[in-house]
Amino acid sequence: MAKRTFLFLILILLFSCHKKNERAKELLLIATDTSSFINKTELTLKIFSDSTYVFNVNVNGQNYNKVENFKGYVKIKNDSLDFFPSRFEFIRADKANLKNGYIDFIDGDAPFRMKINSTKLKVNNLIDLSKFKNYAVFNYEKNVRENDENLNIDLNEKDIYEIESLLKPEFKKRKNLNEYSRYLKQLIGYKKANGEKYVIIKSFCESRYQLENFRKNVIEMNDGGKCNIFIVLNLTQKKIEIFSVAGLA
Repeated sequence: MAKRTFLFLILILLFSCHKKNERAKELLLIATDTSSFINKTELTLKIFSDSTYVFNVNVNGQNYNKVENFKGYVKIKNDSLDFFPSRFEFIRADKANLKNGYIDFIDGDAPFRMKINSTKLKVNNLIDLSKFKNYAVFNYEKNVRENDENLNIDLNEKDIYEIESLLKPEFKKRKNLNEYSRYLKQLIGYKKANGEKYVIIKSFCESRYQLENFRKNVIEMNDGGKCNIFIVLNLTQKKIEIFSVAGLA
């Protein structure tokens, strides 16, 4: 009888430890990214409360398939993530920020972001993008080759309204352009050494492909005519300094 009681107590202890470990490894965040250019690629990031993360890569093509799994550790501090003791290996990034519904990885081999599906972590939501359906906001990436002293700034909804008030009249007076509302806008805010705030605006005509992807990556286009507009706006002085329409005089 005593032996059975002892075994029963051991089972209860093991079950309690298992439940405790489950609670200790609570899922804090899930982020995903899917693309279908040439091959279908599905990326999934999961972050747990024990400071571990799992990153899965699944590539499916007609003649090519690949599955990769990355694991590591991350320090969570408010709305920022620090990867340790090594980088986030997929793009060799040291840090990431949780902002406006996305994870933005910083100082990696290439700009990279993932959409947050669900999270219990703090996210710095300065802009409700559901209210600004034709806008995307990105971090300023330093150009190390040109001794870049500019600093990234976080744009907010007030800034977008200010940008609109300056751009709408400019678009309206240029009769060769489409209506302002029919363009997608990618915004990149930065501050110069003199303290003045600027915004780079890359604007493109709406299309099915652009609508699906313009919030994921900064678009680079060499021509495009009136469907490719490059703008530099001085937000401090409230004036447009560059308004360049590709392919037009």
